[in-house]
Amino acid sequence: MTTRPTRAARARLATASACLSALLWLPQSPLAVADPALEQARIRELLTAALPAHANHPQIELSNLAAACEDPRPFLTHPEQRSYGRVLVGVRCGRALHYVQAKVSVMGTYVVSQQNLAATQVIEADMLALRTGALEKLPANTALSVKEVVGLRAGHAFKASAPLITTALRKTWLVEQNHPVAMQFRGAGFTLSRQGKALDNGYLGDEVRVVAERGKLLRGKVTGPDQLLVRD
Repeated sequence: MTTRPTRAARARLATASACLSALLWLPQSPLAVADPALEQARIRELLTAALPAHANHPQIELSNLAAACEDPRPFLTHPEQRSYGRVLVGVRCGRALHYVQAKVSVMGTYVVSQQNLAATQVIEADMLALRTGALEKLPANTALSVKEVVGLRAGHAFKASAPLITTALRKTWLVEQNHPVAMQFRGAGFTLSRQGKALDNGYLGDEVRVVAERGKLLRGKVTGPDQLLVRD
C-alpha cells in the first residue's frame, strides 16, 4: 500500500523547491564576472603615473598575472626604487595578495658631464648637459635633472659624457664658517663684488650670515663655492 505524503510534508517540499528556484536565479558572484583586463589596466596606470617627469613613450610588459579579480589594487613593493626597468608590483584582491613582474621601457632625459670631473670637484651647472635615451638601460641612480647634482661634490672622477650617478656624489659645504667668501650685490643695472667672512656653514641655496668691511653684518644666499649673493 502506497503512503501519501501528509499536508505538512507537501508544504515542506514546496518550500524547498521554491528556495532552489530562487538560488538558481541569483546573479553570478562578482569574481566570476570580473574583467581580467582590469588588473592589467590598473597596473599600467600605476606604473605610468610613477615615471619621471618628461618620460616619453612607455612600453610595459607584464607577467605572472592572476585570475580575474573584481577590485584589484596594485602597489609598488619598493616605492623608493625607480619605476622603470624591472619592477615588482604587488596586487591585493580582497584578502589575497599576489605579485606581478613588470618590464618598463621608457625614453627620457638624464644628466651627463660636459667635461672630465676630478674626485672632490664641486659640480656647477655649466659643467652639465642633458641627454635623451632609454632610461632603463642606464645605471641605477642616474641623475635625471640638473638640480639634483649642482652643488654636490664628486665622490670619484667622472669622464666627459658619462651619466652622473647620485650615489657617487656627496653633499658638502660650499661656504664654511670663518672662511673668506666673495659677496655679490646686484641692483638695477649694476653688480658689485666685495670680500667678506662667513659666519655659518652653508649648502647651495642656504642663507648664511656674513661679515663685510667695517664689521657690517649681512645675510647672503650660497650660489657656489665660497660665493654669496647678498641683500643689504
